Amino acid sequence: MADLFENRDDEYHQWRLAHASGFVLNTHPSPNSSYATLHSASCPHISVYQTTHQGNAFTGNGYIKVCSESEQDLHRWLKQQRPRVHGLDRCTHCLAISNEQVRRST
Repeated sequence: MADLFENRDDEYHQWRLAHASGFVLNTHPSPNSSYATLHSASCPHISVYQTTHQGNAFTGNGYIKVCSESEQDLHRWLKQQRPRVHGLDRCTHCLAISNEQVRRST
């Protein structure tokens, strides 16, 4: 199941903290958007406020977050809700951390 957060930063951050091993899809609110990036729930790019951020900086101001414990749920959500997205971009920061964890475990 995927949870959608739009103009609800507080609830979004509560979800992230409760689902540290989950995934966050960053996209625009328009169903016609072709932008979508997948992050881990702990990624600083989608969790740390910068001094220039305004209120609802993560789930407002042209962005929404779709969150799930399952990456597959987010792929299904994209297919149904963002048909213009062809291929899901992955955050390079999250990907670097994931690759480092794999190297350490081998």
